[in-house]
Amino acid sequence: MEYLLGGYYLVKPKRRADYMDKDIMPDMVLSASNCICDNYPDIGVCWDKSQSKKKEYMKQLNLCQDNFICMEKWVEQEFDNKALGFPHVFTNIKKAKEFYHKYLNQIKEMRLIGIGLPAEMLENLKSDFGEEGFFYGVEYNISQNKILEMNGFTLGYEILGYEYGAFHSYICNHLFEEYKQKFSFSLNQNGFIRSLKEAEQLAQYTNDEIEGTEPVLWLPWVVVEYSLEDSD
Repeated sequence: MEYLLGGYYLVKPKRRADYMDKDIMPDMVLSASNCICDNYPDIGVCWDKSQSKKKEYMKQLNLCQDNFICMEKWVEQEFDNKALGFPHVFTNIKKAKEFYHKYLNQIKEMRLIGIGLPAEMLENLKSDFGEEGFFYGVEYNISQNKILEMNGFTLGYEILGYEYGAFHSYICNHLFEEYKQKFSFSLNQNGFIRSLKEAEQLAQYTNDEIEGTEPVLWLPWVVVEYSLEDSD
């Protein structure tokens, strides 16, 4: 099955938060949502005029000033080349790996994932797009009809709500609690929803029945992980 590409992400997993049900969520949580996990690079920081924010980010990345300046130039160049989209979305795996090996390989536990949406849900997603053109990486990828590369390891599915270039997750909305009550919800060994059918059911239930989440459309996205070591 083919999936429309949302984007490729360099993500650092986070330890399970106290609010997350330990009977459902794994010890280390991996998500495409930057509400939960840090995604790299943060283009907003690179463009920010605040030197204090830059210094803080430089420390987080463990980069010297010269390398940080090189990173900012790389980000600007690849944004112009449409290989990188705001706020932290890659349009191809090769460039994501290049960035990792140039600027992030000193950060432990980094993961490279891609997310994709079933083609029949495209029009639903487009209804959440803004009027900024294709400034946001996700919207650019979708507009180009890019297809998610499936030559990695399929982790499973995540219920995500798109907004302004990034995603909210069912996890940060505690929806696993309602899923558990309604559907005896559990995750696979990778910490993701097992099948597209189950993810579609949960997404539909979230849109139709659950109140109090962000006013976005919740859709089922496949999540695929790729090796950071090979050279494709």
